[in-house]
Amino acid sequence: MAKTLWDNKWSKLKGEDRSYSNLDMVTRAILKFMLRFIKGDANNILETGCGTGRICFALASMFPSSKVTGTDISDGSMDLCNKSKAKKNLTNVEFKKMDIYHLGFPDGYFDVNLSEGVLQHIPNDTEGLKEMVRVTKKGGMVFASVANIGCIPHTVYKFIKGKRYEHYPERSYSHKNLKKLFESAGLAD
Repeated sequence: MAKTLWDNKWSKLKGEDRSYSNLDMVTRAILKFMLRFIKGDANNILETGCGTGRICFALASMFPSSKVTGTDISDGSMDLCNKSKAKKNLTNVEFKKMDIYHLGFPDGYFDVNLSEGVLQHIPNDTEGLKEMVRVTKKGGMVFASVANIGCIPHTVYKFIKGKRYEHYPERSYSHKNLKKLFESAGLAD
């Protein structure tokens, strides 16, 4: 279901000739937060569920000696990412079509693994997060940004729209729920 949702979204944008790598206000805040923790020796960075690739492009620019990989389940996403990559002068970023439940990388491969707005859309967020943890080095960093149930305007908007909500279905998390999810995947907050 999530694959169909995002394939439909990206296919609607396929013919547009504009950059999909612009960072919105929320994404800039997420990056600013993550950069407080990511060390300069993070050689291998993964974004699981990279969508348009905007975070991958930002990280590839900020960490030019690191390899940045973006994965997504959607063909449309991969098309957009590769189209944007062709327009940029970044040689340290690549994109691979993969399912969050079956990331095709060895155990402990990445220093940093992040997902922005992914776990809230998949049927089994625990299994998705466990797979992210599997491919991240011990002592590495795993980041997950999800819809916050405490964001009242967003939560009310989803409730009002119901099944007509653009990203239906979508879970929202409290800090307590997210902490419990991370602990079930063997992580500390």
